[in-house]
Amino acid sequence: MIDSIIAFIYYITIVVISIHVVPWIFKELTMGICRCKGTLKGKVVLITGGNNGIGFETSLELVRRGAKLIIGCRNTQNVEHRICNLVPGADVEVHKLDLSSNKSIRAFADEIKSKYDSIDILVNNAGMVNKENKRSEDGHELVMATNYLGHALLNHLLMDLVKRAGQMGTDCSRIILVSSLASGEKKAANHLCSFNSSKKNYDINFENGSVKDLGSDDFGGQYGKSKLAQIMYGKHLAQILKDENCNTLVASLHPGFVRTDIFQGLPAGPNLKFIMWAGY
Repeated sequence: MIDSIIAFIYYITIVVISIHVVPWIFKELTMGICRCKGTLKGKVVLITGGNNGIGFETSLELVRRGAKLIIGCRNTQNVEHRICNLVPGADVEVHKLDLSSNKSIRAFADEIKSKYDSIDILVNNAGMVNKENKRSEDGHELVMATNYLGHALLNHLLMDLVKRAGQMGTDCSRIILVSSLASGEKKAANHLCSFNSSKKNYDINFENGSVKDLGSDDFGGQYGKSKLAQIMYGKHLAQILKDENCNTLVASLHPGFVRTDIFQGLPAGPNLKFIMWAGY
C-alpha cells in the first residue's frame, strides 16, 4: 500500500514538472529565433507600436539589419534612447501616433510624407485589448478603432509612398499586418460579418458583443473580431494591389504566444494569471 502511494506521488510529481518544464524548454529553444541573414540597408521601414513588447523587439532587429526605422506610437518617451543603447548607431526616429484618433493619424501621415518619398516596409503592429467598453474620440469602439480602423486609414494615407518604393526597386515593397490566431473564433466571425437575407448581402458589425455572441469574454472576443477584420482587409488590399500591377506584397502573420504589456488590458482574475504563466 505504501509503495503504491509513493509510486502515485512520484508519477504525479513527474507530470506536474513536465507540464511546466517541457514547454518552457521548447519555448527557449525555438521561440524568438530569426535565422534569416538578410540586410535592410537602404530600406525605410515604418512600424506602429514599436515602443514596447513585440514591436520593440521587432524594432531592435530592424535597426540591427541596417534599416532606417520610423516608429509611430502613443508613448514616445525614451524610445529612441532605449533602442540606441541596445543598438549603437541605430538610425531611428520616433513620432507621436494614436491609432484610435483620425486626427492623430492624419497629422502623423502628413509629417511622414513631408520627409520621405517612399516607404519600403510598413508594419501594422500596434494593438490593444481593453477591459472596458470604451469609444474613441471619433465614436468607434476603442479596440476595433486601434487594431483595425486606424491602421486601415494609415495605410491608405501612406499607400503612395509604399507603392513608389515597389516601383523604384527590384524588391517588392511590403505591408505587414501583425494579426493573431484569436481571429479564428467562429462566433466572433459571425458577429463581425452576418448575412442579411432580405438585402442579399452582409452586415458588418464593429461593435462589442456578449460572451454568447463572441464565443469568448467581451474583451478577448472583440480583440479577435478586430484581428479577423484586419486579415479580411489584408486579403482585399492584396487583391486591389495585384489588380493595379503594383510591386507590393501584403502579408498577415501570427506572432506566436508572447507575454507582453497587451495583457494588462485583460480583466484581473484566474484567466489572466494563467495567460501570464503560459507566457513564460
